[in-house]
Amino acid sequence: MSAILLLTAVSALCASASSRDLKGKVTDPSGAPVESALVVLMSGTDSTVMDFTYADTSGFFSLDGISDGAFVEVSFIGFEKVLRPVTEDFLTIVLEPSVERLDEVTVTASRGLVDRRPGRLVYSSLRQRWLLR
Repeated sequence: MSAILLLTAVSALCASASSRDLKGKVTDPSGAPVESALVVLMSGTDSTVMDFTYADTSGFFSLDGISDGAFVEVSFIGFEKVLRPVTEDFLTIVLEPSVERLDEVTVTASRGLVDRRPGRLVYSSLRQRWLLR
């Protein structure tokens, strides 16, 4: 009976040593929290997604059951993705703004097929324009 208890205690210690909890905060370069940033926990061996969460309104997040060698990928619209190994129990992640420059933008519009005017409908096409009463 004591051997079973000893074996159970040793296996519980091994399990707790290989997995731990991770907490952290996501901010922008000015230190303001990035609310709703996606935090994805990935396996260090084959990059499979193990878990994910979103940062709260203060930028804080928490993940449970982190194994050795794991890493996190943090992303949010308008910011560059950050990929960090999990080396501590608390990570502070600073997201840098993403800058994309457009060369040229062309805005086009077309008229509707039917235009309503007081007391009449005007039908428009490329070849002809009819006045309907």
